[in-house]
Amino acid sequence: MFWITLILAVIGLIALGYAYLFAKFDIKKHSREQYEKDYPSAQGRNQYEYSTYFSDYKDAVAAKKVGAITGFVCFGLGVICLIFACLTQVPAGNIGVVTVFGKVNQTPIIEGLHTVNPMAYVTMMSMKLGEYTMSSVQDEGRKSGDDAIYCLSSDGLTMPMDLTVMYRLVPTNAPWVYQNIGIDYVDKVIRPASRT
Repeated sequence: MFWITLILAVIGLIALGYAYLFAKFDIKKHSREQYEKDYPSAQGRNQYEYSTYFSDYKDAVAAKKVGAITGFVCFGLGVICLIFACLTQVPAGNIGVVTVFGKVNQTPIIEGLHTVNPMAYVTMMSMKLGEYTMSSVQDEGRKSGDDAIYCLSSDGLTMPMDLTVMYRLVPTNAPWVYQNIGIDYVDKVIRPASRT
């Protein structure tokens, strides 16, 4: 979003500069009387020659209007995009981790609408209660197939054990988890810890 804003702002400034170049044209300088003063021998010439002379002025006015309109529209769109680039919404049950140029901000943003740096990237992490199921039943849990934990009984027989682990991310620890473990902390931490 930031790059769209930057491109629109540059286009708007170029168009405004283009319109400013043609703002110097004076209407009196290109009037019929001024034409006859500049070219006294041209009195009595036909309308075609005057219209050729006057067409430069009309082209300049048209270019000025087009440049000004384009400039203001692009600049306005750039401002609107900049406003939207500064806003981010964190959905209910999530926490936002803000990263600017690879540096993780250690203060997470909570649910709701927030203003952030337009160059920041916000990663959403769930704070909801989650469950990780390891089961021998097909398609029960995250892993397909047999994912049960096998343990020995008192008789020395190997038997599968289904297990469900309940977990929740602590909101204040979200930046640390994102920076040191990543968003796939369930597979990296919870699954191995629950299987040992």
